[in-house]
Amino acid sequence: ELLEKKQGDLRHLLGHQRKFRDTWLLDNWDKVAEAAGGVKGTLQLIKELLVLEEHSEAPPAYTNSLYRTGIRVSAYLFDVLNLIGGYHQLSEGEDFPHVCVVLEAAQKLLNLETCEDRASSWIEHICVRLYNDEGWRNHVPMIIESNENNFFNTEIYDDLGVYEDAFPTLEWKGLETPGELDNLLGHIYNTEHTQLIAKHIGLSPHHIRIFTEGLLNSQEPNPDFVEHLKCEGPQWKEEYNRFLEKYHSLYLREEVSHLLENGTLDFAILDALENMLKAEGQIMTLSAWGEEIKKQSIIKAMTNAGLLYSEKHWSYLIVPNKVMLKFFKNLTNQIKSQMTWKEKLEYKWWRVSE
Repeated sequence: ELLEKKQGDLRHLLGHQRKFRDTWLLDNWDKVAEAAGGVKGTLQLIKELLVLEEHSEAPPAYTNSLYRTGIRVSAYLFDVLNLIGGYHQLSEGEDFPHVCVVLEAAQKLLNLETCEDRASSWIEHICVRLYNDEGWRNHVPMIIESNENNFFNTEIYDDLGVYEDAFPTLEWKGLETPGELDNLLGHIYNTEHTQLIAKHIGLSPHHIRIFTEGLLNSQEPNPDFVEHLKCEGPQWKEEYNRFLEKYHSLYLREEVSHLLENGTLDFAILDALENMLKAEGQIMTLSAWGEEIKKQSIIKAMTNAGLLYSEKHWSYLIVPNKVMLKFFKNLTNQIKSQMTWKEKLEYKWWRVSE
Protein backbone atom coordinates (compact mmCIF):
# COMPACT_ATOMS: atom_id res chain seq x y z
CA GLU A 1 0.00 0.00 0.00
CA LEU A 2 2.84 2.38 0.84
CA LEU A 3 4.52 1.60 -2.51
CA GLU A 4 1.27 2.26 -4.39
CA LYS A 5 0.83 5.53 -2.49
CA LYS A 6 4.39 6.65 -3.43
CA GLN A 7 3.77 5.76 -7.08
CA GLY A 8 0.50 7.66 -6.99
CA ASP A 9 2.20 10.70 -5.43
CA LEU A 10 4.91 10.63 -8.12
CA ARG A 11 2.38 10.37 -10.94
CA HIS A 12 0.47 13.30 -9.47
CA LEU A 13 3.57 15.48 -9.00
CA LEU A 14 5.04 14.66 -12.41
CA GLY A 15 1.68 15.05 -14.13
CA HIS A 16 0.82 11.74 -15.75
CA GLN A 17 -0.98 13.52 -18.61
CA ARG A 18 2.16 15.41 -19.63
CA LYS A 19 4.35 14.34 -22.51
CA PHE A 20 7.63 12.76 -21.42
CA ARG A 21 9.93 15.59 -22.49
CA ASP A 22 7.83 18.14 -20.61
CA THR A 23 8.60 16.44 -17.30
CA TRP A 24 12.10 17.94 -17.34
CA LEU A 25 10.60 21.42 -16.74
CA LEU A 26 9.41 21.06 -13.16
CA ASP A 27 8.88 23.77 -10.58
CA ASN A 28 8.23 21.30 -7.75
CA TRP A 29 11.37 19.13 -7.89
CA ASP A 30 11.81 19.27 -4.10
CA LYS A 31 8.42 17.61 -3.64
CA VAL A 32 9.21 15.08 -6.37
CA ALA A 33 12.50 14.20 -4.64
CA GLU A 34 10.73 13.77 -1.30
CA ALA A 35 8.09 11.51 -2.83
CA ALA A 36 10.78 9.50 -4.65
CA GLY A 37 12.47 8.64 -1.37
CA GLY A 38 15.21 11.19 -0.85
CA VAL A 39 18.58 11.24 -2.64
CA LYS A 40 18.65 7.54 -3.58
CA GLY A 41 15.13 7.61 -4.98
CA THR A 42 15.81 10.82 -6.88
CA LEU A 43 18.93 9.39 -8.52
CA GLN A 44 16.98 6.29 -9.50
CA LEU A 45 14.12 8.39 -10.88
CA ILE A 46 16.47 10.46 -13.06
CA LYS A 47 18.11 7.28 -14.33
CA GLU A 48 14.73 5.83 -15.30
CA LEU A 49 13.81 9.06 -17.12
CA LEU A 50 17.09 8.83 -19.07
CA VAL A 51 16.37 5.18 -19.93
CA LEU A 52 13.00 6.23 -21.32
CA GLU A 53 14.66 8.96 -23.33
CA GLU A 54 17.15 6.48 -24.78
CA HIS A 55 14.27 4.20 -25.78
CA SER A 56 12.44 7.14 -27.37
CA GLU A 57 15.46 7.80 -29.61
CA ALA A 58 15.68 4.24 -30.89
CA PRO A 59 15.24 3.68 -34.65
CA PRO A 60 11.66 2.73 -35.65
CA ALA A 61 12.63 -0.90 -36.18
CA TYR A 62 13.65 -1.16 -32.52
CA THR A 63 10.72 0.71 -30.93
CA ASN A 64 9.31 -2.40 -29.26
CA SER A 65 12.66 -3.97 -28.40
CA LEU A 66 15.24 -3.35 -25.69
CA TYR A 67 17.34 -1.06 -27.87
CA ARG A 68 19.49 1.29 -25.82
CA THR A 69 22.83 2.99 -26.32
CA GLY A 70 23.49 3.53 -22.60
CA ILE A 71 25.27 6.80 -23.39
CA ARG A 72 22.88 9.12 -21.54
CA VAL A 73 22.68 6.93 -18.46
CA SER A 74 26.46 6.43 -18.27
CA ALA A 75 27.03 10.18 -18.79
CA TYR A 76 24.67 10.83 -15.88
CA LEU A 77 26.56 8.29 -13.73
CA PHE A 78 29.87 9.99 -14.47
CA ASP A 79 28.37 13.39 -13.66
CA VAL A 80 27.32 12.06 -10.26
CA LEU A 81 30.75 10.49 -9.65
CA ASN A 82 32.49 13.70 -10.74
CA LEU A 83 30.35 15.63 -8.29
CA ILE A 84 31.22 13.20 -5.49
CA GLY A 85 34.92 13.17 -6.41
CA GLY A 86 35.19 16.96 -6.67
CA TYR A 87 35.68 17.22 -10.45
CA HIS A 88 32.26 18.62 -11.35
CA GLN A 89 31.76 22.36 -11.80
CA LEU A 90 29.12 22.22 -9.05
CA SER A 91 31.52 20.61 -6.57
CA GLU A 92 32.29 22.82 -3.61
CA GLY A 93 34.83 22.50 -0.81
CA GLU A 94 38.16 20.67 -0.77
CA ASP A 95 37.60 17.33 0.97
CA PHE A 96 36.37 14.72 -1.50
CA PRO A 97 36.56 10.92 -1.41
CA HIS A 98 38.83 9.17 -3.88
CA VAL A 99 36.76 7.81 -6.76
CA CYS A 100 38.07 5.49 -9.49
CA VAL A 101 36.04 3.67 -12.14
CA VAL A 102 37.31 0.37 -13.58
CA LEU A 103 35.69 -1.11 -16.69
CA GLU A 104 36.88 -4.72 -16.83
CA ALA A 105 36.87 -6.95 -19.92
CA ALA A 106 35.84 -4.18 -22.33
CA GLN A 107 36.31 -6.64 -25.19
CA LYS A 108 33.04 -8.32 -24.15
CA LEU A 109 31.24 -5.13 -25.11
CA LEU A 110 33.18 -4.76 -28.35
CA ASN A 111 32.52 -8.38 -29.30
CA LEU A 112 28.73 -8.03 -29.02
CA GLU A 113 27.08 -9.17 -32.24
CA THR A 114 24.84 -6.23 -33.13
CA CYS A 115 23.97 -4.57 -36.43
CA GLU A 116 25.16 -1.18 -35.12
CA ASP A 117 28.28 0.15 -33.40
CA ARG A 118 26.59 0.81 -30.06
CA ALA A 119 29.41 -0.60 -27.94
CA SER A 120 32.09 1.28 -29.87
CA SER A 121 30.08 4.49 -29.68
CA TRP A 122 29.69 4.04 -25.93
CA ILE A 123 33.43 3.63 -25.34
CA GLU A 124 34.26 6.48 -27.72
CA HIS A 125 31.86 8.64 -25.70
CA ILE A 126 33.79 7.77 -22.54
CA CYS A 127 37.11 8.60 -24.20
CA VAL A 128 35.79 11.97 -25.37
CA ARG A 129 34.77 12.75 -21.78
CA LEU A 130 38.18 11.76 -20.45
CA TYR A 131 40.24 13.78 -22.92
CA ASN A 132 41.09 17.45 -22.72
CA ASP A 133 43.97 19.31 -24.34
CA GLU A 134 44.73 21.49 -21.31
CA GLY A 135 46.78 18.73 -19.69
CA TRP A 136 44.99 18.74 -16.33
CA ARG A 137 42.48 16.28 -14.94
CA ASN A 138 38.80 17.20 -15.12
CA HIS A 139 37.30 13.76 -14.58
CA VAL A 140 37.45 10.96 -12.02
CA PRO A 141 40.20 8.45 -12.92
CA MET A 142 38.95 5.68 -15.17
CA ILE A 143 40.63 2.43 -16.19
CA ILE A 144 39.48 0.52 -19.30
CA GLU A 145 40.84 -3.04 -19.34
CA SER A 146 40.71 -5.25 -22.42
CA ASN A 147 42.51 -8.32 -23.74
CA GLU A 148 41.67 -7.33 -27.33
CA ASN A 149 43.83 -4.63 -28.90
CA ASN A 150 42.04 -3.89 -32.18
CA PHE A 151 39.77 -1.09 -30.90
CA PHE A 152 42.39 0.46 -28.63
CA ASN A 153 44.95 0.58 -31.39
CA THR A 154 45.12 3.38 -33.95
CA GLU A 155 41.43 3.52 -34.88
CA ILE A 156 40.20 5.14 -31.66
CA TYR A 157 42.92 7.81 -31.84
CA ASP A 158 42.16 8.55 -35.50
CA ASP A 159 38.45 8.84 -34.75
CA LEU A 160 39.08 11.29 -31.91
CA GLY A 161 41.80 13.18 -33.79
CA VAL A 162 44.37 12.82 -30.99
CA TYR A 163 47.88 11.42 -30.68
CA GLU A 164 48.46 7.87 -29.44
CA ASP A 165 49.85 9.18 -26.14
CA ALA A 166 46.65 11.11 -25.37
CA PHE A 167 45.69 8.50 -22.76
CA PRO A 168 48.07 6.73 -20.36
CA THR A 169 48.40 3.15 -21.56
CA LEU A 170 49.66 0.14 -19.64
CA GLU A 171 50.69 -2.71 -21.95
CA TRP A 172 50.91 -6.18 -20.45
CA LYS A 173 51.72 -8.93 -22.91
CA GLY A 174 51.99 -11.81 -20.46
CA LEU A 175 54.57 -13.17 -18.05
CA GLU A 176 57.89 -11.35 -18.09
CA THR A 177 60.30 -14.30 -18.15
CA PRO A 178 60.29 -18.11 -18.55
CA GLY A 179 61.31 -18.16 -14.88
CA GLU A 180 57.87 -16.87 -13.93
CA LEU A 181 56.37 -19.69 -15.97
CA ASP A 182 58.60 -22.10 -14.06
CA ASN A 183 57.25 -20.81 -10.76
CA LEU A 184 53.66 -20.90 -11.99
CA LEU A 185 53.63 -24.34 -13.65
CA GLY A 186 56.70 -26.03 -12.18
CA HIS A 187 54.43 -28.77 -10.80
CA ILE A 188 53.46 -29.70 -14.38
CA TYR A 189 56.49 -28.91 -16.54
CA ASN A 190 60.24 -29.12 -16.01
CA THR A 191 62.58 -26.25 -16.94
CA GLU A 192 63.27 -27.60 -20.43
CA HIS A 193 59.54 -27.75 -21.11
CA THR A 194 58.89 -24.18 -19.93
CA GLN A 195 61.71 -22.87 -22.11
CA LEU A 196 60.20 -24.59 -25.15
CA ILE A 197 56.77 -23.21 -24.30
CA ALA A 198 58.18 -19.68 -23.94
CA LYS A 199 59.97 -20.01 -27.30
CA HIS A 200 57.08 -21.47 -29.32
CA ILE A 201 53.86 -20.51 -27.49
CA GLY A 202 54.99 -17.34 -25.77
CA LEU A 203 54.25 -16.13 -22.25
CA SER A 204 50.55 -15.36 -22.62
CA PRO A 205 48.66 -17.11 -19.79
CA HIS A 206 45.69 -17.57 -22.14
CA HIS A 207 47.69 -19.47 -24.75
CA ILE A 208 49.64 -21.44 -22.13
CA ARG A 209 46.30 -22.58 -20.67
CA ILE A 210 45.06 -23.73 -24.12
CA PHE A 211 48.33 -25.59 -24.73
CA THR A 212 48.24 -27.28 -21.30
CA GLU A 213 44.58 -28.28 -21.64
CA GLY A 214 45.37 -29.71 -25.08
CA LEU A 215 48.04 -31.95 -23.58
CA LEU A 216 45.90 -33.01 -20.61
CA ASN A 217 42.80 -33.71 -22.71
CA SER A 218 44.65 -35.45 -25.52
CA GLN A 219 43.23 -38.82 -26.57
CA GLU A 220 46.75 -40.09 -27.25
CA PRO A 221 48.20 -42.45 -24.62
CA ASN A 222 51.54 -40.57 -24.81
CA PRO A 223 50.94 -37.11 -26.31
CA ASP A 224 53.87 -35.69 -28.26
CA PHE A 225 54.95 -32.50 -26.46
CA VAL A 226 56.90 -31.10 -29.43
CA GLU A 227 54.06 -31.84 -31.85
CA HIS A 228 51.63 -29.89 -29.67
CA LEU A 229 53.94 -26.86 -29.85
CA LYS A 230 52.89 -26.42 -33.50
CA CYS A 231 49.46 -25.16 -32.31
CA GLU A 232 47.63 -27.22 -34.92
CA GLY A 233 45.46 -29.41 -32.68
CA PRO A 234 41.68 -29.16 -32.21
CA GLN A 235 42.17 -27.07 -29.05
CA TRP A 236 43.46 -24.23 -31.23
CA LYS A 237 40.52 -24.30 -33.66
CA GLU A 238 38.62 -21.49 -31.92
CA GLU A 239 41.72 -19.27 -31.77
CA TYR A 240 42.48 -19.91 -35.43
CA ASN A 241 38.90 -19.13 -36.44
CA ARG A 242 39.14 -15.81 -34.60
CA PHE A 243 42.33 -15.11 -36.49
CA LEU A 244 40.65 -15.94 -39.81
CA GLU A 245 37.74 -13.67 -38.92
CA LYS A 246 40.17 -10.76 -38.50
CA TYR A 247 41.90 -11.71 -41.75
CA HIS A 248 38.65 -11.82 -43.71
CA SER A 249 37.56 -8.49 -42.21
CA LEU A 250 40.45 -6.85 -44.10
CA TYR A 251 38.40 -7.10 -47.30
CA LEU A 252 35.73 -4.88 -45.74
CA ARG A 253 37.97 -2.18 -44.32
CA GLU A 254 37.81 1.30 -45.75
CA GLU A 255 41.59 1.82 -45.51
CA VAL A 256 42.22 -0.72 -48.28
CA SER A 257 39.11 -0.20 -50.42
CA HIS A 258 41.26 1.26 -53.22
CA LEU A 259 43.42 -1.90 -53.24
CA LEU A 260 40.30 -4.04 -53.44
CA GLU A 261 39.02 -1.99 -56.37
CA ASN A 262 42.26 -2.26 -58.38
CA GLY A 263 42.64 -5.97 -57.62
CA THR A 264 45.90 -5.83 -55.62
CA LEU A 265 44.60 -6.34 -52.09
CA ASP A 266 45.50 -10.05 -52.04
CA PHE A 267 49.08 -9.17 -53.05
CA ALA A 268 49.29 -6.44 -50.39
CA ILE A 269 48.09 -8.82 -47.65
CA LEU A 270 50.50 -11.58 -48.69
CA ASP A 271 53.37 -9.08 -48.85
CA ALA A 272 52.61 -7.80 -45.35
CA LEU A 273 52.38 -11.35 -43.98
CA GLU A 274 55.74 -12.32 -45.51
CA ASN A 275 57.46 -9.16 -44.29
CA MET A 276 56.28 -9.70 -40.71
CA LEU A 277 57.46 -13.32 -40.87
CA LYS A 278 60.89 -12.25 -42.14
CA ALA A 279 61.10 -9.72 -39.31
CA GLU A 280 60.11 -12.47 -36.83
CA GLY A 281 57.03 -10.57 -35.78
CA GLN A 282 58.39 -7.11 -34.97
CA ILE A 283 59.54 -4.07 -36.93
CA MET A 284 61.14 -1.03 -35.30
CA THR A 285 59.22 2.13 -36.20
CA LEU A 286 61.40 4.71 -34.45
CA SER A 287 62.89 6.02 -37.72
CA ALA A 288 61.18 7.97 -40.48
CA TRP A 289 61.19 4.76 -42.51
CA GLY A 290 59.34 2.99 -39.70
CA GLU A 291 56.74 5.76 -39.50
CA GLU A 292 56.14 5.40 -43.24
CA ILE A 293 55.50 1.69 -42.76
CA LYS A 294 52.84 2.44 -40.13
CA LYS A 295 51.12 4.83 -42.55
CA GLN A 296 50.74 2.21 -45.28
CA SER A 297 47.08 1.45 -45.88
CA ILE A 298 47.47 -2.33 -45.53
CA ILE A 299 49.41 -1.94 -42.27
CA LYS A 300 46.78 0.44 -40.86
CA ALA A 301 44.05 -2.01 -41.84
CA MET A 302 45.84 -4.97 -40.23
CA THR A 303 46.53 -2.90 -37.12
CA ASN A 304 42.92 -1.81 -36.77
CA ALA A 305 41.74 -5.38 -37.37
CA GLY A 306 43.92 -6.63 -34.50
CA LEU A 307 46.38 -8.59 -36.66
CA LEU A 308 49.20 -6.17 -35.77
CA TYR A 309 49.82 -3.94 -32.79
CA SER A 310 51.57 -0.59 -32.60
CA GLU A 311 53.28 -0.42 -29.22
CA LYS A 312 52.86 2.80 -27.23
CA HIS A 313 55.90 2.52 -24.96
CA TRP A 314 58.35 0.97 -27.41
CA SER A 315 58.58 1.98 -31.06
CA TYR A 316 57.74 -1.39 -32.53
CA LEU A 317 55.05 -2.70 -34.84
CA ILE A 318 54.48 -6.26 -33.70
CA VAL A 319 52.43 -9.37 -34.27
CA PRO A 320 50.51 -9.50 -30.95
CA ASN A 321 51.77 -12.95 -29.87
CA LYS A 322 53.78 -15.98 -30.95
CA VAL A 323 50.70 -18.08 -31.63
CA MET A 324 49.38 -15.53 -34.12
CA LEU A 325 52.81 -15.51 -35.77
CA LYS A 326 52.36 -19.27 -36.34
CA PHE A 327 48.95 -18.52 -37.82
CA PHE A 328 50.62 -15.96 -40.11
CA LYS A 329 52.92 -18.70 -41.37
CA ASN A 330 50.10 -21.22 -41.86
CA LEU A 331 48.00 -18.69 -43.77
CA THR A 332 50.93 -17.58 -45.92
CA ASN A 333 51.73 -21.17 -46.90
CA GLN A 334 48.07 -21.83 -47.65
CA ILE A 335 47.71 -18.73 -49.87
CA LYS A 336 50.91 -19.47 -51.81
CA SER A 337 50.00 -23.12 -52.31
CA GLN A 338 46.71 -22.09 -53.95
CA MET A 339 48.28 -19.56 -56.32
CA THR A 340 48.69 -20.46 -59.98
CA TRP A 341 52.07 -19.91 -61.68
CA LYS A 342 50.56 -16.87 -63.44
CA GLU A 343 49.46 -15.35 -60.10
CA LYS A 344 52.92 -15.99 -58.66
CA LEU A 345 54.54 -14.13 -61.56
CA GLU A 346 52.07 -11.25 -61.18
CA TYR A 347 52.79 -11.12 -57.45
CA LYS A 348 56.55 -10.95 -58.04
CA TRP A 349 56.08 -8.21 -60.61
CA TRP A 350 53.79 -6.29 -58.26
CA ARG A 351 56.41 -6.44 -55.47
CA VAL A 352 59.11 -5.13 -57.81
CA SER A 353 56.91 -2.32 -59.12
CA GLU A 354 55.82 -1.30 -55.62
